[in-house]
Amino acid sequence: MNRLVALLVLGLVACEGSPSGAGADIAKEADFQETLGDGGVPSDPLVAPDSLGLEEVQADLGKSLDDLEPLTGPAFYGPTGLALSGELVVVANSEFDGVTMSYGPGSVTFVRRHDLAPVARMPTSRKNPAAVAISGSTAFVLCAGETSFDSEKGLVLPKSDGALDVFDLTFFETGPKVSIPVPVDPSKPLIGYPSSLALSPDGKRAWAGSGTAAVIFEFDLVTSKLVRTIALGDLDRQDGITLEVGQDGRIWAGSFNRDQVYAFLPSDPASRSAFTVGKSPSDMDGVVDIALRPGASPDVFALLAMSSSISAIDSTTGKVKDAFATTGLYPNRMARGADFLYVVNSGDNNVLAVNADTGKSDVVAVLPEKTNPWDIAVDGPSAFVTGNGSNSLFLVDIKAGKVVGEAK
Repeated sequence: MNRLVALLVLGLVACEGSPSGAGADIAKEADFQETLGDGGVPSDPLVAPDSLGLEEVQADLGKSLDDLEPLTGPAFYGPTGLALSGELVVVANSEFDGVTMSYGPGSVTFVRRHDLAPVARMPTSRKNPAAVAISGSTAFVLCAGETSFDSEKGLVLPKSDGALDVFDLTFFETGPKVSIPVPVDPSKPLIGYPSSLALSPDGKRAWAGSGTAAVIFEFDLVTSKLVRTIALGDLDRQDGITLEVGQDGRIWAGSFNRDQVYAFLPSDPASRSAFTVGKSPSDMDGVVDIALRPGASPDVFALLAMSSSISAIDSTTGKVKDAFATTGLYPNRMARGADFLYVVNSGDNNVLAVNADTGKSDVVAVLPEKTNPWDIAVDGPSAFVTGNGSNSLFLVDIKAGKVVGEAK
């Protein structure tokens, strides 16, 4: 899938340029809003899916992880986001068909880490699962839903509802135990399509960034409800928001179309620091991911898809180094190791290691052609990479600089 198609799928194609200006300031903008849905809550009761019907679910319920037999047949279909637990790699399958330009029902694959064996594949409640986060023995899978393109207005619009699905990692069931819907609102046509996901340090809250508007959805994970939406700008303008949450509870939100990184506490999102990033003052650089490095300088990194670069922020001094590092072609996601940032370049089919102090970089793994690497998770010397085009999961030995395993 070429990058234009990929960006259309993600809902991150823009029709407007990014704002000018630089540095950090406290923003109390007139266009800031908090919007609540019908009855004051965008999503009321949780929805427990009934029959979701995925034939590929192959797990004898009640068995331990080591007792599960590996899946027979393909384990992945358009894999996107992933996350690691102690024993598992949890992979979201968008099930996107590049020929028909449509999505299948969506699924999640559970992979045993020690032998890279896919042991279960389960359905999601909504289409296009895009991101995964894990807290303790629970996996949270964010389903973005589908989009459509309004050719008259030049806008990518949410077409179907999204959801935050909750999976219990201690006992394999036949689908999510809870699903919290993110409904499309016809009165606010750009709001929807939740595409990025971050959890609070205590695991009691989650936030999802929209892929079509400057909006963040906030979930209460104790009550399993979507409690509010937080608007970061004009809701009639196309945007995509990527998220990370710091150890201090601050939310870091990157704006694809505005080339901005915002930082704020959930208790007061209207008072937020704003950092302009990107090496192209007149063009859109496109923030697609954020990585944090607490206690160091710089401590915040913004991955820029359109300019193939990384901007670095010192959140204490407010200084921004726009051209901190150069990535490969079409960087898609970034993960932080101890002293390095690891970037998957979808266009170059490789994994890049960037020194977090100097910005110097080296390719640490080359993947097969047409892999279209999508996301990466790092644990010590190991990196797990989803191949969206190859329908596979790769295990990379970072120190050795090579691919040492592939699950399909």
